[in-house]
Amino acid sequence: MVISVNFHGLQRMVTQTGEMKVSLSQGTRVDHVLEAVQERFPKLPLQKEDLLITVNDRVSTADHQLKESDKVSLLPHIGGG
Repeated sequence: MVISVNFHGLQRMVTQTGEMKVSLSQGTRVDHVLEAVQERFPKLPLQKEDLLITVNDRVSTADHQLKESDKVSLLPHIGGG
């Protein structure tokens, strides 16, 4: 199955793209997508505790099981003060 992964902010600078397609086996979870992205972009900071993960624009968790054509967005936390 093919999943879309969307990048934002610093992620776009590191990956040089706003989106990538990942081919994974059926029954794949979000954390498997994170592993595949990290493998392709080892310098990309993807610690789960530093991200808000959405699947099809809904907040999700790393253990969420994905379906064909799902869209995963990795939203970095924005801090300030």
